[in-house]
Amino acid sequence: MLLRNIIFLLFSIIFLNAQWLDDKGNKIPNSSDMQSQGEFSVRIISTDNKEQLLKNWNTNSKGVKLPTIFTIERNKEIDFFILFGGASVDKNQNVNVLMRMTVYKPNGSIYINTPIMEVWSNKPMISSKTLGLSVDYLGITIEDNEVIGKYRIEIKVLDVLTSKAIILKSYFTVIEAK
Repeated sequence: MLLRNIIFLLFSIIFLNAQWLDDKGNKIPNSSDMQSQGEFSVRIISTDNKEQLLKNWNTNSKGVKLPTIFTIERNKEIDFFILFGGASVDKNQNVNVLMRMTVYKPNGSIYINTPIMEVWSNKPMISSKTLGLSVDYLGITIEDNEVIGKYRIEIKVLDVLTSKAIILKSYFTVIEAK
């Protein structure tokens, strides 16, 4: 199983002029799975270890290590979260960000289309210079009677206060269990 660990240094990553910046201040260009519009920035995180991801996220530290994968064995769960930052705030300093996820089978047909889900709604952001992790997430398991291969996930993320919408795309490959 292919496993990549992505490290986000929360206090180092900021958003400036529709760009993600790495921990050294270098601009990271938009990609299909990580984009910005103005200050509003979002990224897909896919993991097979949500418990570890949530534990790492909820541990007070200088940075967060997020176990991220792009290949999963049949009958194992893969979970999709959104990292976000720079959402607009209302008069009470709350943000309202929603999402909708669609997963496509290798043949292009829809595997699942979720209802509208919460990224972060009617809650304050800790700081405009840090990231948040979506409240809701999607967990799926490709079972024995389902097709293996390369699946596509598209996530439409909406900053409700400004109507800014970003569509993210990522891929994951389902393989036979070893």
